[in-house]
Amino acid sequence: MMEADSVGGNAPRHTPNANVAREGHFDGKVIVPDEPVQLPVGQRLQVHIELAETPSARHADLLGFAADLPDAPPDLAAQHDHYLYGNPKR
Repeated sequence: MMEADSVGGNAPRHTPNANVAREGHFDGKVIVPDEPVQLPVGQRLQVHIELAETPSARHADLLGFAADLPDAPPDLAAQHDHYLYGNPKR
């Protein structure tokens, strides 16, 4: 949305949509959006935290399948980032 600058005359300035909801996760240090967000680096934000339902219904089938894998490590659920991405175990 573009609007006229009330101080400098008719020079337009960009006004972003102020109410955008995004899903994300907390990595132990910072909140990370699950999808890319188009914002300038350093853009100040006001963040409202709302806990998501866990586990979500859309993942219930996958979790059930993973629990039935005969060769799965016993800590697969807790250490999935290690097994999927090679991250250090927590």
